[in-house]
Amino acid sequence: GKTAAAEYRGAGLDDWFMPEKSHLMIAQIYIKDRFEKACHWSTTPYGSSHAWSVDFEYGSVSLYGRRLEFRVRPFRRLSI
Repeated sequence: GKTAAAEYRGAGLDDWFMPEKSHLMIAQIYIKDRFEKACHWSTTPYGSSHAWSVDFEYGSVSLYGRRLEFRVRPFRRLSI
């Protein structure tokens, strides 16, 4: 996840990263329509075998075992 996002070169840019739970929660509030209606993994861990995910269909934020397959979506760094 993290390595793939850091190596991602979408649109020729190199400032991509895997979002934390808080980043996905903000995206769920403000730009939900830009995400597929599915759960997306965050980089926010819970212990050694679980992580937080955000569901862009129902709006839930949940813990799941890392063995499950959910979507991942790299984010770009915002410079103001």
